[in-house]
Amino acid sequence: MAKDSVATTSLAYDQMKADYWDQIDALRGTTVALRSLGKTYLPKHAKEEDTQWRYRRDRSFLYPAYDDAITRMAGKPFAKPVTVSENMPEALLEIVDNADLTGRNLTMFARDVLDEGCSVGLTHVLVDYANTGGGQSMGEEQTLGLRPVFIHYKSRDVWGWESRRLPSGVKVPAEVRLHEESTERVGNYNEVTVQRVRVYRERDFEVHRLMDDGEWMLEIPPTPHTYPDGVPFRTFYTNQTGFMTAKPPLWGLADLNLQHWQIASDYANVIHVVSSPVLMVTGASEDQVRSFTAGAGRMVVLPEGADMKWVEHTGMAVDAGRDELDKIEGRMRVLAMSPYLERGSATNQTAMANAIHEGKSQSWVQMTVKLLEAFLLDLFWVASRWRGIELPEDASVEVYSDFTLGTAGSTDLDTIRQFRQAGDIDRETALFELKRRGVLSESAEIEEILERIEQEGPDLSSLIPPVVEDEDEEEEEEEDEE
Repeated sequence: MAKDSVATTSLAYDQMKADYWDQIDALRGTTVALRSLGKTYLPKHAKEEDTQWRYRRDRSFLYPAYDDAITRMAGKPFAKPVTVSENMPEALLEIVDNADLTGRNLTMFARDVLDEGCSVGLTHVLVDYANTGGGQSMGEEQTLGLRPVFIHYKSRDVWGWESRRLPSGVKVPAEVRLHEESTERVGNYNEVTVQRVRVYRERDFEVHRLMDDGEWMLEIPPTPHTYPDGVPFRTFYTNQTGFMTAKPPLWGLADLNLQHWQIASDYANVIHVVSSPVLMVTGASEDQVRSFTAGAGRMVVLPEGADMKWVEHTGMAVDAGRDELDKIEGRMRVLAMSPYLERGSATNQTAMANAIHEGKSQSWVQMTVKLLEAFLLDLFWVASRWRGIELPEDASVEVYSDFTLGTAGSTDLDTIRQFRQAGDIDRETALFELKRRGVLSESAEIEEILERIEQEGPDLSSLIPPVVEDEDEEEEEEEDEE
């Protein structure tokens, strides 16, 4: 049994870390970081020497398919800033400009939440009261600049939790243990990394600090907080499997990316081997061979009946390796694009069903954006409870979601092209639809594109007269063929 400590992680945490998070951390890191993990994700071949394995490892480079897919997915909804409805209470508007007291506005904060949610399947936010637990008067709040603050905790930083069921049967957190890491100044210039665990319960919170001897010391004893509805902690899911558990929604892509890393390592090693011919000598003793010095500007005198030649690889392994990598990269592109394809809104998740308009065809990314809007609004509701104010029933948070790649993918794009060529839609509409489907960058301005097209003038190829072949020449060619 593990040591009973505030830093002891839950069984569900350990399972998700082993099954998913370690691999995803490796794939979303750098080539150097992945190499440093050694044989965990780049195992040795049978009878491969350690030196040969290290050479192979140092020639391996990460193809960042998973990281690119998540980054692109999490960036699309924030081509436009996140907005709140006009009836959002004025006391909560500061959150829009500075959500976490580090200078990040609500758009930047929401993007990080979506990135982590899409990457591992869930992420968490604590709505704290400027780390004071509340309890100040309105005058003290204004003097100290205190207000509710959104604190984002990634999945790896929520080390443990306890839950309870409400009378309605809904399970909610009764206690969470949150890992925090900060840098503190020591002396005039030195800095040290300090680790803490914040334990938040329904009525109080406490903070533990990791000391130099490896023991955890109670830094802030249990201190009551004034939040009236349990623990002000919320979890955002994109692929929930249970209470506080989830599976990465693009786990298939993560597996393919790891397979690509390993096969690409073999492929680079094969390239190195086949690019280096082997010198073969026949008809000479081992001692005679040792006395040979082969190279540019050298003459080798062979014994009578001996022969010397370079042996090169046929290259078939190179072609096979390249074909396999091409297949994997193609499958990864398909998986990375699938979240943007429109699908029906039917689902077996109650929360999602409430967040999406019935019958509207949306992509997975768009449905997830609707969940994010509901999640952000819930955070504002928690903040309003801290302040003791009423959040209007029709208050809302809006995240841009007017993008898709269409249900038919390339067929959809062909349809747009055909409509444009037939004159059924104008150029501006065609460009708008291409931008909405992700073909054009979200930062592309359609008006500027149209202006540049006008400035370019006509296509020069249209000014070149067609080549008309002489009939006599055609007849001569036909006679020659006969």
